[in-house]
Formats: sequence, C-alpha cells, structure tokens
Amino acid sequence: MPGFLKGIHVKARHRTVRQIRVKTERDGIRILLVYEQEEPQEVSGGGKAVMGIDLGVNNLITAAWNTDAAPIIINGKALKSINQYYNRERARLQASARKGNRTCKTRRISRLTRKRNHKVRDYLHKASRKIIDLAVNTGTGMIVIGNNRGWKQKVKLGNRTNQNFVSIPYHILIEMIRYKAALAGIAVKVTEEAYTSGTSYLDGEKPEKQFYDRTRRLHRGLFRSKTGKYINADVNAAYQIMKSGGITEPEIKEEEPVRRIKVA
Repeated sequence: MPGFLKGIHVKARHRTVRQIRVKTERDGIRILLVYEQEEPQEVSGGGKAVMGIDLGVNNLITAAWNTDAAPIIINGKALKSINQYYNRERARLQASARKGNRTCKTRRISRLTRKRNHKVRDYLHKASRKIIDLAVNTGTGMIVIGNNRGWKQKVKLGNRTNQNFVSIPYHILIEMIRYKAALAGIAVKVTEEAYTSGTSYLDGEKPEKQFYDRTRRLHRGLFRSKTGKYINADVNAAYQIMKSGGITEPEIKEEEPVRRIKVA
C-alpha cells in the first residue's frame, strides 16, 4: 500500500487480486480491489432461451423470455425513494450553505452523496444478481437489453418523474448485468428500444415506426392490442426488445402471469 495508507488493512475475499486502486475524495479515501476470474467456456443454463429486458422507473427491470417462463418485474420504487430523499435533503443543505458561507458544497453534502451512491449501487448489484440467477435457472443463453443512447438527456416525463429517471444510473446496471452474465457464460446484447413501447407483441408487429401507435398504451402499466387483448405494457416492451435485438419471434401467446420479485 502507498506510504500515506500505512497501517490500513483491507480484507480481500479473493486471492486473485491484480490491482489496488486508491481514490482520494473530499472527506475520505476509496480503495478498490480488482481481481481476476476466468470466464466459463460453456453456458450454465443450456443456452437455448432468450431473455428480453426493459428498463424503467417504477419497474426497474421487466424481463420476459421466448419460452413459457413467466415474465418477472423487479421493483424500482426503492430507488425512487432513495433519490427523492437525496434530492430533497441536498436542496435543504445547499440552501443552508448558501446563507452561511455562500457555497453549495459542504462535507455534509459530500457524505450525503456518498451514502446515496452506496445505496444505489448496492440495490443495482442485488437486482442484477437476481436477473443472472433467473437466467441460469431458466436455461437462458442470451440476454437482450433495451437501451437508447442519450435517453436520459431527452426524456420529458414531468419534473418529478424526470428527476427520478435521470438519477438512476442505467449504464452501471447494464454493465453489472454484462459482467455477471459473462461469469455465468451468458451472452448479453444491448439494442435500441425505439418503438418497442408503442408496437404490439400480441399482434405480431415488429418494433418499427410503421406499426407505432402510442394510443394503445392506455396508461403506464397497461397495453391493449388491436384485437382487444391486454398485456402489461412493460412486458410487451420486453418481448418487443427481443425482436429489436434480432431474436426469432417466439410463438404469440396469451400473457403469462407476471411475477414481482423483491430485492433483499
């Protein structure tokens, strides 16, 4: 360890540590251990199933398969709660700091930000681990994730929803899923999710502009097909994301009961 860290001991859970990164912050030091692990040569779960993932706010992850596996939803309201508290408390501390010393940066704000970031990363780690465990258990060989470049800068969902949306680091979540999937021998493909929320899986439509009709999304959680059948809007998007990723369209079927999974 560097000389100024003399006396500090870090307990590593792995013996294959290859790097030690030290990052100094405003009111502390962060020590990162980088370890090495070989990627498996074969897919853990058999590799025939494909999982489509739609990312959102209230529903952080909605996953569907091209098999008879029931779609699942991982709740995102816990992250919303973390962000809402952080934004409210930071605004209060900044207002107090401007009155006291005419600055918007203090140690309390730094500690608040660090604590918020730790909570968010912990939740994302647990959510991504749930997804990989489900992928292994269902014999998934590929995960297709919908992600539009620059979407967080372009969203117009109202001030409150927009603030929560921008505060969720989706790129970090995608990378967590990517590297954990690699360790399980599962391929990950990130694709454009354009037109996936306004085209109908039940009607056999492709996620293309010519089929796009946003009025069929009755509200945030419900989508109605042309034939009058209903499907969870995020589940419909997850199925369409698989098509957007070039996956052969699965047999059209009625919506399976959606399972909601808690992150512990």
